[in-house]
Amino acid sequence: MPVGNTSQGIGIFPGEVMMNVDMNYQHIIWSHDQLPYEPFVHEGLLNSFTINPRFTVGLTNYFNITFSQVIGIRKMTWNRDESSAHHRTEDTTTDFNNTLGMQAKGGILGDRKINLKYLYKNAGMKEGLRIYFGGGFIIPSKAVLREDPFKSPDNPTSPEDGWDSGKYDHRHFSLSNGVYKVSAEFQIFNKKFSNPIFYGLVFNVDVPIDSSQYGYLPGINYSMSSSLVFERKSFKEGDLNLLPGGFLYGVSLVGVEESRWHGNTTPNSQSLMLIPTFGGIWPTSKGAVSLSLQKPFFIKGKSIMVGIETNSDDPLNNKTNAFEIVFGYRRNLGYVIPWL
Repeated sequence: MPVGNTSQGIGIFPGEVMMNVDMNYQHIIWSHDQLPYEPFVHEGLLNSFTINPRFTVGLTNYFNITFSQVIGIRKMTWNRDESSAHHRTEDTTTDFNNTLGMQAKGGILGDRKINLKYLYKNAGMKEGLRIYFGGGFIIPSKAVLREDPFKSPDNPTSPEDGWDSGKYDHRHFSLSNGVYKVSAEFQIFNKKFSNPIFYGLVFNVDVPIDSSQYGYLPGINYSMSSSLVFERKSFKEGDLNLLPGGFLYGVSLVGVEESRWHGNTTPNSQSLMLIPTFGGIWPTSKGAVSLSLQKPFFIKGKSIMVGIETNSDDPLNNKTNAFEIVFGYRRNLGYVIPWL
């Protein structure tokens, strides 16, 4: 059961159906110094909770197809008494409107994905290699930003067209970026009956096909994740086990390239993160359950807000502290589609 995705490293046979559910809670504490037009420290929380159910069907001995749907909510908590054009206490279940109209569309449904996986090598329940190649298509949801949150007025102090006019009030976050994408992945895992019983690597890349209908073009997203599972020999299935049957260790390298709004580069879009993971796996008669903690560390990335013209350094003294809790569940439904 690899880092953050319970469907990776697993291939099923023709007609079999597998269900995976991955739940992610992300907690971010953030702050930055005052802006020229908002002379107070900005600080708050950004919490996200997403559920990603997946259903995988074995088409042949060599091909599996997976359907997934993100469901979730992201909530900003504004820890100031002052009002701001950039931040307020709100969440993605509601729309956000400024004086010009809807700037952000709310909802609970995120992106959908269809992924076809080729099982080049598949040891099944036996010892041996699992080598998979995959390709997917990502369908965006309607819960998106409809206008550039980094747009700023030419005359910030103008009563008719400045920050106080309400035209530039905005939300920075959404469930989806509104863009169709293609994805590619490569997985290689090895299973043994001695420790470590399961280990491997996953490479993944998501590439946008074109800008959204509102003019947003996200950057290419890529990741490399490693997983290592050690079995606890004293684990007995059927007993009450507070300790897991296996300990999961992992590390991911996640990168995002620059994005653009209406052809203009967004100032905080490029980043590179290192994410260590530690957790446990509990085998049960009804599938396997996992629970893990992740701590992202920025290797590269800026968080420059509207009104600052340079991103060569960090004039706003941005601070971010984040952690994630990931719960996963995997089960072969025990049903075989007869015509496959």
